[in-house]
Amino acid sequence: MTRYRHSLTVATIAIVASSSLGVASMATAAEVATYPLDFEPGLTIAAPFPDYVLDVDCSEWVYDGSEDGYQSVDVVWVPGGSMQVNFTCESVDVLSSPIDAGLNVSEFPSGYTSLGSLGDFDERFTVNPNTQFIFTFGGASFGERFVINYSATVQIDNPTGVRIDTESVSIPEGGTQVVDFGDGADLDCSPSGERVYGLINFTVVESGEFTFRIVGVTPLQSGEFLSDGDEAYWWTYDPNPWGEYVPISDPYLVLYSDFDVDNPNLNQVACNDDIEYVIDANEAEARDQSDNFINDVYSELIADLEPGNYTLMLTTYDEVDAVIPVLAPAKSESSLPTSGEVSLSPAVYPLSALPEQSATLEFWGVAGGLVLEGTALAETGSHELVRDSLAGAALMSLLAGTLAIGYTRRRAARA
Repeated sequence: MTRYRHSLTVATIAIVASSSLGVASMATAAEVATYPLDFEPGLTIAAPFPDYVLDVDCSEWVYDGSEDGYQSVDVVWVPGGSMQVNFTCESVDVLSSPIDAGLNVSEFPSGYTSLGSLGDFDERFTVNPNTQFIFTFGGASFGERFVINYSATVQIDNPTGVRIDTESVSIPEGGTQVVDFGDGADLDCSPSGERVYGLINFTVVESGEFTFRIVGVTPLQSGEFLSDGDEAYWWTYDPNPWGEYVPISDPYLVLYSDFDVDNPNLNQVACNDDIEYVIDANEAEARDQSDNFINDVYSELIADLEPGNYTLMLTTYDEVDAVIPVLAPAKSESSLPTSGEVSLSPAVYPLSALPEQSATLEFWGVAGGLVLEGTALAETGSHELVRDSLAGAALMSLLAGTLAIGYTRRRAARA
């Protein structure tokens, strides 16, 4: 699993903890955020991904006072999206710079545009992707600051073959569909423990390499509080880092030749937690050739498959009995908390609070080589013969013994 450390570190957590968002109670841990959202004092998320609008109340915003490693808000541009930030005060200085010089400057020209004043806002701006935007106003010796890092996305390659189909797979709300993996199966990537899940069935009619790539999840939010020694951090899941934590933010795929809910460790063909991709510009995020944002916690399962019937499971990295940290209100809202001022107490994740969760899956591979359940197979040629043959128990037994366990991409942890 990969989780990102948000730049709003301990000082901001002390603020967030006492806000309406900060303390995730057992009753509200998985509520889906609505907008506008008062994320913390001085910062309102007027609109989230893809067209971000941030409203900053200069009289309420608390700057952490650091000149290096500015306290910042980190967001990701997705094609078609935009960034606007509005301030209730006038600036002393406004600066911008490219986040990473390795990006194509013709595609991602960094910078901003002033929109002037309107209503309660003295200054408003649009910010280009691939831009660090620094708005300085009165206060500290070198000014109070509000900093945005608006990262760009660059394209990654399509999987092998053609895109055969796209389908949404859902996990029912309320934790009503749970499977127990126990200590897990023999595959290195196999999950363990109890997890909520959803299933999709398909038939392979022509052997070859197939890829099952997650290109989006719903609800698309969120962040969560995690601890690192004596420190607490707000970690986020791009591209929408605001809202309560929902487990589908970090999905997981398991492929079966024959799924048995009472024995989920049997007949596993392959599994994958996180995608791997390589981006030349270290400060950029990824999108696919269809302009879907691709978070590297999304799964991409690759397997060499022979003709037969299969079941693909969508589940989550977090177990349903996983310990989820709950942030207690800090004693100080204006300084870095010392030991004891931030408390992370364990709590069992409330299944009853889980909303319906889903992921959009793309199926890639041999053209015409895979058919989803409920989709008619071709009525001519070898496809029809394979379909009819698969009804025979003898051939199914043979196929179950000759399934090739495909290459699965391993997690690539990122700080």
